[in-house]
Amino acid sequence: MVLTSRNMLRKTPRSPSQLAAVKAIDELGASGALDSQSSKIDAGALELTGEGGFVPGLIQAALERGLQVELTEPLG
Repeated sequence: MVLTSRNMLRKTPRSPSQLAAVKAIDELGASGALDSQSSKIDAGALELTGEGGFVPGLIQAALERGLQVELTEPLG
């Protein structure tokens, strides 16, 4: 599924944020992180979706990190 999304981004006009997404996915692939997590998903050791799943957890971690940045940056 990730490859399909990445290939779709490569074929359509891209904004800077979409280019950054493609680069981030490429970096994760090159580091082996995607293969490692995919192996866990295939083995049933890691749920991808649903409550407590990898994707919702990743979204939550990203949102919490963003909120933390907002709270620690000086107010302009």
